Amino acid sequence: MKGCLVVFIVLGAVLWFWNSGEEPEDKGLTFVKTHGEIRALLKDADHVGVYTVESKVGLREFISSMMAYQPWWVTQLYKARGVLVRVLGMKQEKMPQAVLIPPDRVPLEKGAPISFFTVVMAKEKSYWVVKASDKHLTAHLAVVVEPENRSKLKKFHLVVVVHYRNWAGPVYFNLIRPFEHIIVKNMAIEGAKGAVVF
Repeated sequence: MKGCLVVFIVLGAVLWFWNSGEEPEDKGLTFVKTHGEIRALLKDADHVGVYTVESKVGLREFISSMMAYQPWWVTQLYKARGVLVRVLGMKQEKMPQAVLIPPDRVPLEKGAPISFFTVVMAKEKSYWVVKASDKHLTAHLAVVVEPENRSKLKKFHLVVVVHYRNWAGPVYFNLIRPFEHIIVKNMAIEGAKGAVVF
């Protein structure tokens, strides 16, 4: 168990160094804040990251592809996370799995579950916000669509908002932060492809 934790911390440090200076872009945050409902989530946030990609797909297709993203190495990180949360006095209920859901079945109703998230709010073709809470932090994940530009591409802003709930929040999040950056960035890229086959 200690060996897994050491590997997790060392790998995190290496990734953090490798990605140093490459922060999530904040250009999309200006557009995201035009939605008052989402702007309210940003209040007193301990971390806000915005990852922006362009695509011709629709909101539901983007979410469907994004939620299906879970390569083998992400599954291994979830296993290491299980060790980390136990050290911090928490539990990992079950191993998160990729969500294979057709675009037309992506839940938009408040309170609907999807993986370990719960839908908080959604507006067809505009935005989708989900939440995951634990005793150490609450995290919101939002997909906000900026209308088509001259090249007929929409901008998709994938937003991560974190609020710490106790001392373990910043400890946990700063250990996983290098991985969060890479995973969420790749989720955005995968969402832009919109090519999940069912």
